[in-house]
Amino acid sequence: MAIDAVAPNVTAPTTVSITVSCCGTSRTDNVQVSPAVPADTVAIQRAESRTSRHELRVQATSTNATATLTVFVTATNQMIGTLTGNGRGSFDGTLRFPVNPGNITVKSSAGGSASASVSTR
Repeated sequence: MAIDAVAPNVTAPTTVSITVSCCGTSRTDNVQVSPAVPADTVAIQRAESRTSRHELRVQATSTNATATLTVFVTATNQMIGTLTGNGRGSFDGTLRFPVNPGNITVKSSAGGSASASVSTR
């Protein structure tokens, strides 16, 4: 039997008691509830297509320096590639892509994302 429960919003780790009763029997267990971790903030500084070279140059930042940032075509959600972390939340990459995708979305493994138009060079 599965039971769905909604945990309270907490600002610090908190122990919550859960009691389940059925058929004249009750059981209580304690569960540790942790605060939700907010998504990081992602920003795109450069999104530039070099169509003659089939390259897409992307520079982005994240408030989570250890995140993984991945680039997608916004319209189709097709993955283009992963950016390289340069420390202090700075990421960049020159990714192989045959055409200008028009608009890209950079998604972070820490939950944030940002979109930008791609210029042609």
